[in-house]
Amino acid sequence: MIIRSIDAKPRGKENYGEEVEFTLKGNEILGMQLYFNDCSVTILKKINAFEIVLSALPLALAVIGGLIGGICAVAGMEVIISFCRKFENVFTKLLFSIAVYLIFTGLWYFFAILDNML
Repeated sequence: MIIRSIDAKPRGKENYGEEVEFTLKGNEILGMQLYFNDCSVTILKKINAFEIVLSALPLALAVIGGLIGGICAVAGMEVIISFCRKFENVFTKLLFSIAVYLIFTGLWYFFAILDNML
């Protein structure tokens, strides 16, 4: 196995088995799969269309708030995407996304007021 261009060999004299070739395919949106020995393991679950729409909800802050809103929107999107993978219930995903949107809207408002005070 090669990790960061360095051959990863076991330490010591023990033999830990045979060499196995594996392939990692995908990305954060489409999911990631690890393929080896005619098997596949899901590393990162695929995001469905509903989760993409929920994660795009904070983008309204970028339209309204400029740079500060854009920064809060990207942070909110990342939080929603990462946590939507952990929940199975659609209602939980919806409530969580709305809560994150409200939290990041509050942060945007706080930073906008702070910016006007300076």
